[in-house]
Parts: sequence; C-alpha cells; structure tokens
Amino acid sequence: MQEKILEAGRNFKSEISSCSDSKSLEELRVQYLGRKGIFAKLFDEFKSLPKEEKPKYGQLLNDEKNSAQKLFDEVEAKFKSSAKSFDDYIDLTLPGRQRELGTKHILTQTLLEMKNIFKSLGFSVYEGPEMESDYYNFSALNFPPDHPARDMQDTFFINENFVLRTHTSP
Repeated sequence: MQEKILEAGRNFKSEISSCSDSKSLEELRVQYLGRKGIFAKLFDEFKSLPKEEKPKYGQLLNDEKNSAQKLFDEVEAKFKSSAKSFDDYIDLTLPGRQRELGTKHILTQTLLEMKNIFKSLGFSVYEGPEMESDYYNFSALNFPPDHPARDMQDTFFINENFVLRTHTSP
C-alpha cells in the first residue's frame, strides 16, 4: 500500500512538469485529484486496511494528496498569471456595436416561420406585384364581366384598369 501511495505522488509530480497548458493541467487534476481519480481509489483501498495500519497509511496518503494539490495550485497560478489579461484583447479604437431596437411583428414572425417550413420541404417563395391590371387579373383568366369575383365587395379597384391582386395565377 505504501508503495502505491508513493508511486502515485511521484507519477503526479513527473506528469505535472510536462503540462504545457491549462487544459492538460485540468485533465491531470481530474485523473489524480478528481472524485474518481487515483487518490480517491487509494482512499477506497485504505478503508479495507486493518485498524493498526490505518494511522500510518492514512497520514502518508493525506500528505501525498495534499502535496499534489499544493503543487497543482502553484502550477495553475503560474499558468493564470502568464496568460494575457482580457484588457490586452480589447481594441478601444473599434466602433461600438449597434443595438437593434424592437422586434418583428408577431404576424411577420409567423409568416417567416411558415415560409421557412415550406422552404425546408422543397417549395420556393416568389413575390409578385400587389397591383395587377384588370386584363391579367380577370380577362386573361377567362373571368366573364359578370363573374362574382369582379364585384366591388370582392375586389379592391384602384381605378378602372387596376385592381389589388386577388389571385396568385395572373
């Protein structure tokens, strides 16, 4: 048991010297000092020792773990101090970001969402003129002059020749 404890401490010290960045340092911490790390497994093994041996190995295990934690803290502080501060990355000469005020109307949002659904299904969305001539809106589609669609209550006439588009076919 004593050899396992001392070996874990030696391995930790040798591996921490090869850490080159904070990510590898964190991986090493999890491997040795984490909840399921090597020292935690040694503490689990420690529980099965006889009562007479517990004080000796318990003291050694605590010393090695505390030594590893202290060494980790020192190396971590060194990495943090050597890292550039956030102020070094700020360019105060750049213009600020414009914040957009307001949002789209709920009906516009719903329409855009519906268009996106149909686009994802393979359909295309085309925009056309909102105002159409009487010929293209009715006559070219063979609507007779007395057709109910040409009634004043069904169609918005701009003038005698132009109407607001009533169909998608013209």
